[in-house]
Formats: sequence, C-alpha cells, structure tokens
Amino acid sequence: MYDIIQLSLSDPTQALQPFATLIPSDFQAKPFTTKKLGFAALLQGHPVGLILASCTPAFPITEKLFPDIQETQQLIVDVEHLFVAAEHRGKHVGRLLLSALQTAAESIGGYYFSLTYPLNTTETGAFEKVVAACGWEGKRPFLLHCRFDSFTFGSPYARKLHRYPPGFEEFLWSNLTPQEHADLLARQKQGGLGSVAPLVDEDKIEYINSLGLRYEGRVVGWMVNHRVAADTICYKYLYVEPGLEFHALAPKLIFNAVYRHMHAHVQWAILDIPLIQVKATWKHFVERRLVPFAIDVSRQMQAWHIKRL
Repeated sequence: MYDIIQLSLSDPTQALQPFATLIPSDFQAKPFTTKKLGFAALLQGHPVGLILASCTPAFPITEKLFPDIQETQQLIVDVEHLFVAAEHRGKHVGRLLLSALQTAAESIGGYYFSLTYPLNTTETGAFEKVVAACGWEGKRPFLLHCRFDSFTFGSPYARKLHRYPPGFEEFLWSNLTPQEHADLLARQKQGGLGSVAPLVDEDKIEYINSLGLRYEGRVVGWMVNHRVAADTICYKYLYVEPGLEFHALAPKLIFNAVYRHMHAHVQWAILDIPLIQVKATWKHFVERRLVPFAIDVSRQMQAWHIKRL
C-alpha cells in the first residue's frame, strides 16, 4: 500500500523540497554529522511520511552518555525527525519508516540508535508504539525545556546579586583574559569539557549576563549564555569544577546571570536541561527553584536501541 523510498541527501535542501509539508518550519538538522539518512513514505506517489537521521562516529564521545559502546568504527544514529501525515497515522507508516532507516543504518555501521519525542502530548503514545514495534529496548527522560519571562520572573533569589565565599571571584565573561581563553580552548579541543564547553559557537555569546568564576586566580566555573533572538537569551553552559559544588556556586552563578538579564530589559529566557548529563542535585534545583516560575515547560523522552551483534 505504501512505498518506502530512500532519499539522496547529498543536497538536503533540494532533496527535501517535495516533502516540505512534512517538515516543521523551525526544523534544524544537527551539525557535525558524517552522513545523513532519510526515507519517505509515498501513497500513489504523494508523500505522507518522512524520517531523517544523522550518523556520527561513536568516538570521541563521553563514556557517561554511551557506556556500552566500544572503540570501533561504529556509528551513532540520531533520528532527528519522524512525521506521518495525520490522515495516515495508525496504519504502521511510522514503523515502516523507522524499520527501513534502521536497516540502512546498520548496513553502514549504525550501532547505537536514539530518538527523542515529546512527553505528555497527544503524540507520545504514537512514538512509543513505533519504537516498541521496531524492538527498541528502552526509554528515559532526556530534556527539560523551560521558557521564562524576565519582565515577570518572580523568584526571590533573582532580586539581588549573590556573594561568594573568600577566594572566589565572579567576572563578566567579556573580561576573560587571552591566556584563560587559550587554556579553555585547548581543553575544549581535547574534549575535556564535554557538553559544557563554553566556547562552542562563541560568536553567539551574550556578554551582558555571561559570567565566569575564578578561584585563587584560575577559572573554575561559568554560566555562558547565547543570544538566540533579539528578545531571547538562551542559558547554555553552566559548569562548576568538581569538588567545589558544596559552596552552592552553581545557583549563585545562574541567579546572578538572571539578575543581570532582568536589568537588561531582554524579555525572554530559555533553559534546556539535558537530563541524562546532569546530576540529580541539579535536576532537583531546577524543578524546585526555576520550573515554578516558567511560562512554558515541556519535557522530552529518549528512546534507544543497540544493534545486536
């Protein structure tokens, strides 16, 4: 009934034009991929479903994220987009698309597969049925997304600047010294900072409320933010050196950044928490101290699958 075809994505913009109605206008494929895979479902020549994925080498990658992957030429396959037109849902189109993509990816080294989907929406059950039908092993909380209005943000912790214990010095990120910048860039290139590397997309840094923290003259923490729109700041990279967390430095950094944000007359703030990468104490802090003041809160789950050898 449905024809499943593989797409040639050497020129993704041109290749996806016939499927524009199946792709949200704000969709952005993830960068730094070595290969793109895509399949479409057609009914009598008309597109009714689409799946897109990126493939990246399994290494270098943090052991914390994917502890079961061994150092080989295997690929991590991230399903970036899966959509079926409303009138064709419930007819196994999603399963056919995911199965076709999985088979193609495994033939080129695909080993670890992941797909994120919204939690507590009308689409949640459909995604979970699709991955279960394809034999995927599990699911876990993946992302917490919050949007705040700085004009009405009501947390009492953001009404003043917080002080630090003796030996600590907060500074505006714009005052990072050339030597400190070089040191951080070297650590970042070596992969030592993982998902909190502060100099990724450095041209997007918003300096009005991006902060660094020194301890006895060396950089030990930061809250680095990006301007993603004229009226929106995204809180991107929060880090405190291991062993110093007991000083409650992270809450001070984030609320001092929020204080400067509120006084800069930029309305919106976005905070994304990658739940599989952060400690339980930080999750608890966000749920207790930030989520109650958010205008919008959405949550995503991650389904995953490991190829059986």
